[in-house]
Amino acid sequence: MGHSLLMRYLTPLLILLALLTLGGCSTQGRVATLRLQPQRDAEAFVQRFANAYAVTRDDGQTDVVLTDTTSNDLTLYMHLRLLWRPMSGTKTDQPSTTNAVIDWYVFSQDEPRKMLRYTGAGLVTANPSAGDKTYVSIRNASLRLAARRGDLVDPVGPSTLTGSFHAQVDSGQVERALADLESNTRAAGITRPQDAAR
Repeated sequence: MGHSLLMRYLTPLLILLALLTLGGCSTQGRVATLRLQPQRDAEAFVQRFANAYAVTRDDGQTDVVLTDTTSNDLTLYMHLRLLWRPMSGTKTDQPSTTNAVIDWYVFSQDEPRKMLRYTGAGLVTANPSAGDKTYVSIRNASLRLAARRGDLVDPVGPSTLTGSFHAQVDSGQVERALADLESNTRAAGITRPQDAAR
């Protein structure tokens, strides 16, 4: 079962109560549930997202975007870029099987804008599913804090990320989410890496 981070986001100005929730909580209104296993703790944590969209580009790369807004006005974006499609039976313990780069952003909506940015890489598959959906499976990925603005506290540290979910195939929603992400990073006073923006 996932473990709560309710008090781990305690900051001088803000308690971020809803970023990571108990694994046993209701999943109503959430389409994706991911599991984070911190390297420093035995307990795993659960992060849920309300929206998941995917698009496969002409060059064969796939962009998957997860978004959510918490009850205490935190905005979350996770962007997975699949650079190539792994073959069936690919082992997760081989460094050469890392096919995706991952960026996870957490923004406050107050001014000046606060932000946490996690980056990582791993083995991710994305396969067509029924109803204009893509079945995405994060089989093995690592994340760590790469940048911070303001007084938000990193509650998880270096972690392993896993999970599976269905993403709606919708290029317009992907582009809108990435544009919103770009706007939020600028408001936080940073520039996204060129290989992470489109």
